[in-house]
Amino acid sequence: MEKLAIKLTDYILSKEAISEEKYDIYVYGFTCFLELSISFFSIFIIGICLGMFFECIIFLCIFMPLRSYAGGFHLNKFLHCYLLSCFILAGSLLLVKFFSIPDYVSLIGCILFPIILFIIGPINHPNRPVTEEENSIFKRKTNIILVLCILLSIILYLTKSSRYLFLEFITFADLIISSLIPKLFPQVHEQ
Repeated sequence: MEKLAIKLTDYILSKEAISEEKYDIYVYGFTCFLELSISFFSIFIIGICLGMFFECIIFLCIFMPLRSYAGGFHLNKFLHCYLLSCFILAGSLLLVKFFSIPDYVSLIGCILFPIILFIIGPINHPNRPVTEEENSIFKRKTNIILVLCILLSIILYLTKSSRYLFLEFITFADLIISSLIPKLFPQVHEQ
């Protein structure tokens, strides 16, 4: 990705659309844009191929903000992160498609898992250290999202939306695993 980002930045630099001082910023911006574009395109393709586009959107609406603010396990290379993310999404959707658990079990999990995430708290990563102030903001945002997710799970339970309730359960399980890996295996997290 970075090579393509460099080529794009070199091109706009050659057209004198940017200054030399902003070169690194543009490389970074293009890299992020390309990685996110490929990731979202792949995610939507997975959802469409599994006939679960709406479920894919729900997964993302829960997983992405919590993953962003609560932190957790990170891989150092985009390709590794991309492949693991696709695997987690596809695996989660396939579990929901082919399996089910009683609604009350999903509801209990959807209440307990956020409490566990609250206790674990935001996870810092060596590649992206955060200040105490940032950590406080992340924790507050995480807690708001967790409360909203608990309310959503209660609504899904009351409306007997079993499939979506189970999806929320699976999504929280994914988040718990992602948050526990750095706690249980710090040597893996620091690589």
